[in-house]
Amino acid sequence: MLVDGEPVGTLVVTIEVVFDLQGIVVVVRRGRIVAVRAGHCTATATLAVEQITVASRQGQFDLPGGVRWRRGMQLRPCPLPPPGSPADRPTG
Repeated sequence: MLVDGEPVGTLVVTIEVVFDLQGIVVVVRRGRIVAVRAGHCTATATLAVEQITVASRQGQFDLPGGVRWRRGMQLRPCPLPPPGSPADRPTG
């Protein structure tokens, strides 16, 4: 802060913005990722002065669009467990 152009103190102001992405969909066909569809986002903004929150707002919005791949992206193959191993046995 300035008084008559001279510094007289410091005021710490913090702005925090958090984006929470939800509902992102990955489309897989025949072991290939062929599309990613957008979901929605919740944004939260907080204003604090000297570590005391003075304002906080939250809003939600849909994310536009998505991405498609003509040939897709091959997923890395997972090796099968050896016959009789614990991972090969049915559960439940």
